Amino acid sequence: MRTIFTLIMLAVVLTGVAGAQGLPAGKWRLDEYKFGDASQHSLKGVDTTLVIKQNGNLGGDTGCNAYGGSYALADGKLAITDIISTMRACDEPTPEFEKNYFDTLENVASVEIKDSALVIADKNGHFLRFVRRDK
Repeated sequence: MRTIFTLIMLAVVLTGVAGAQGLPAGKWRLDEYKFGDASQHSLKGVDTTLVIKQNGNLGGDTGCNAYGGSYALADGKLAITDIISTMRACDEPTPEFEKNYFDTLENVASVEIKDSALVIADKNGHFLRFVRRDK
């Protein structure tokens, strides 16, 4: 019952954003994404993370590079801006993955909690599906 209440409250925060101050803070792990025709699960052996802070900052790790940025919710719309990252050389497919990952974050069209996951999507049908990370 408590889990259902928590999920309902998170959904209200994200979908009825009137008066909401931000995204659900915490550590999230990328579970699934779609950049092309079909969705895929995280790159094998790569732990892509998103850490959301209540102060409007976010960041994480793509499995190769660390990144950070800002977010704001206004009029029911999410904007993610000012993304910066380290510039380590990474083996393929990570550079292409990172480009698409950052493009999806910076061009967000919708955000929702769906099946206990945080789903961020852009207007092109690309999406990032995150699940809570235990640690």
